[in-house]
Amino acid sequence: MEFYPGSALSNELLEDLLALTRDNMKAMYDGSGSAAWAWNDSRKRGELRNDRMRWILLRSKTLPGIDTPESGSKGIVGFMAFRFVAEAGIPLAYLHELQLSKSVQRMGYGQRLTAQLERIARNCSMQLIMLTVFSSNVTAMKFYEKLGFSIDEASPGPCYNLMDDDQPKSPYEIMSKVLDAQVLGHGCPKCSYRCRFQDTLQQHAGFKHGEPWPFPCKIPGCNGGTVHAHQLQRHTEIKHCATVAPAIPPISNGSAAAMSETTSESSSTAAEQNYVNMRVTLQSDGRKGTVVKLGEKGFYTVRMDGPMLEMITCRASAFVGHQSVPVKKKERDPDYEFALQLQYEDGWARKSSRLNKRG
Repeated sequence: MEFYPGSALSNELLEDLLALTRDNMKAMYDGSGSAAWAWNDSRKRGELRNDRMRWILLRSKTLPGIDTPESGSKGIVGFMAFRFVAEAGIPLAYLHELQLSKSVQRMGYGQRLTAQLERIARNCSMQLIMLTVFSSNVTAMKFYEKLGFSIDEASPGPCYNLMDDDQPKSPYEIMSKVLDAQVLGHGCPKCSYRCRFQDTLQQHAGFKHGEPWPFPCKIPGCNGGTVHAHQLQRHTEIKHCATVAPAIPPISNGSAAAMSETTSESSSTAAEQNYVNMRVTLQSDGRKGTVVKLGEKGFYTVRMDGPMLEMITCRASAFVGHQSVPVKKKERDPDYEFALQLQYEDGWARKSSRLNKRG
């Protein structure tokens, strides 16, 4: 095995890695059912050419009996690409690619590469290993499950199930492996289930134990509900083809002055909130994405289209001509529910900050 930082890869070596990835994955990208996911050499080359990426390479000359034409000009028969990132204050190793030539598949090299990544991640105090895999790639999903990975709570699959099982699913799932049990900071009092986010625990309690939802569905005969008010409106539109007025959380132990203050604040931001859950185009580079959150001081969080997770923060002025297209009813926005899982609430942010200070 050879280790490389992203900046150390030559263009020739990068092209070999791209060719191997294309041979293994092009059919899955093209068969994903979405034009946005169709294989694109330039886009994938840009993903791989990242100075923050770390590489582990396998060459045929270092493996006994392996010397085939498919190994490329540099003898590459396999590689792993990963980088260290932080999500909601949680340090994790994100596995971007694990590719092996057909000549070395099912020989244990994939398991060895993954084990090496786990050792590196643990030594660097990472709490999770996370990766993305096509839902249609059953072989890869079973491979990772054998190594201790499971569908992550932020994966599109579980998120879509919150809304309507009959709706089209995302072409990919997110899988993860917990390296530090402390990252699972929320536990169910009725069973052994543990998770990272309070939202996920509330969803678990609603679905598995029939606990009351913070925002129950008002449609007669529906026992469902959501954790947040904006999710309830989305649930009603998708599952019941109906519209409802946005739910307002009850005000407890508040004075009339506080209620007036809240109403005034809501009115002042009502116009800005029109962009949440809407499709937008960025003025700077023409890329498209979905607005998932309105934060402080009028900044929006936008989940950009594409196979890699990319969240950006900008003002409404960054949208081309302020022209945004609402998500149509009964039409699944590719990563809407997944993006919702990445809306880390202020309470979690405060808790994370306290934990960091203690550390």
